[in-house]
Amino acid sequence: MKIQKIRAVKNPCRGTNLSAGIDFFVPDFSDTFISDLLEINNFLRINTDKNVINLPPHKRILIPSGIKVNFQGEPKALIVFNKSGISVKKGLDALACVIDQDYQGEIHFSLVNTSDEDVVINEGEKIVQMLMLPVLYENIQITDENIWNEKTERGEGGFGSTGSH
Repeated sequence: MKIQKIRAVKNPCRGTNLSAGIDFFVPDFSDTFISDLLEINNFLRINTDKNVINLPPHKRILIPSGIKVNFQGEPKALIVFNKSGISVKKGLDALACVIDQDYQGEIHFSLVNTSDEDVVINEGEKIVQMLMLPVLYENIQITDENIWNEKTERGEGGFGSTGSH
């Protein structure tokens, strides 16, 4: 995977040699970054003296990552996952989690504050992790025919139909 940095930001990296996820960071709070951040999140409060973002409770934010990626070869996608510490300690959860192989723009982190308190997001903070996963492409066929030839044990039951255990 090739990575192009288009803002001042720490290099994405793995925490250990056996970490599945690649950690991504909040870029430096340059004037351009702050301007771009406020353009797509006009409700935000940014403390430029301390280089922190205050994200109100239950609000979503879209953070430009400063990173573009290019991953060629076999079909795959980058999938955004929560950093466990960020999710557990701050209540920030990742949204909009798929980066397609043919996407050429700057990656953005979509996060929601699930807590009842303001969450502080710091410049340079490790914020999400991404895993590169294989993608299987199957042709989509639309049909009016019954697509199930035989009944399964589950049938059409959903949402708890298999029990609570």
